[in-house]
Amino acid sequence: MKLFISDFHLGSPLFNRTEDLVALFNREDIDSIYIVGDTFDSWEMDPLDIFYKYESLVTTLNFINKPVYIFMGNHDPKKELMEEVFFNLPVINGMDMDLCGRKAHISHGHEACTDKKMGKLMFFVQYYSERWFKLNPKALLRDMEIKFKRLMNGGKEPPFTLSIEKEIYDTYRDDYDIIITGHTHVPKILKSPELIYVNTGCVINKPTYILVDKCSIKLEEL
Repeated sequence: MKLFISDFHLGSPLFNRTEDLVALFNREDIDSIYIVGDTFDSWEMDPLDIFYKYESLVTTLNFINKPVYIFMGNHDPKKELMEEVFFNLPVINGMDMDLCGRKAHISHGHEACTDKKMGKLMFFVQYYSERWFKLNPKALLRDMEIKFKRLMNGGKEPPFTLSIEKEIYDTYRDDYDIIITGHTHVPKILKSPELIYVNTGCVINKPTYILVDKCSIKLEEL
C-alpha cells in the first residue's frame, strides 16, 4: 500500500504531529511513502534548526526500511539543503508512475499556480499570525472561500472550491489520468472522465493523508 502525505510545515508553531507521523510511517501495511511537498517551512525557521528540532522524524524517514520520496514544495528550502537533511532519500520535483494501469503524476501542485505574488505578500501576515496568535490566516481565507462557493452553489459542494484546484486540474488533465498533489491543504478525491484529482490535504490543519491500495484510493484522517 502506498502512502501519500504532504504539508507538514516543520518549523511552524502549528505542527505537533511527530509521534503520529512516526507511527504512520512504521505501519507494516504501508510499503512506500511519498512526502508530496512542504515538508519544511523554511519561511518560519532555518532548515538545519528544523532538522535538530524534529530529528526523530527526519531520522525515521532517512533510515526506514521502505522506499521514501521527498517532493519539493514552495515552502521548502533549496534542493541542495533538502538533500543534506534527507541524505539517504531522493529529493525530486515530480514523478510519473503507473497506478491501476493509468498514467499518474505526483507533485506538490504549486508549479501549476499563477498567483505566486499573493503568496509572497501573505508571508508576513502568516509568519506573525502563527507566532503571536497560533492562527493560520491562509487556512482561514480558504475556509471562507469554500463556504462562499458552497453558498453560491445552493449549499452543495462544487467540484472545485478553490481557484488553485482548477489551475492544477487544468494543467495536468490533457497528459495524465491521475494527479496526486498537496499545496491547497484541502483534502479531496475528485473523479471525472478527464482526470482523477487527488489532494492529500495537510498535517497542520485537520490532518489527512491518502492511501492507494491496488486500485483503491482512500482519504484517511491522521
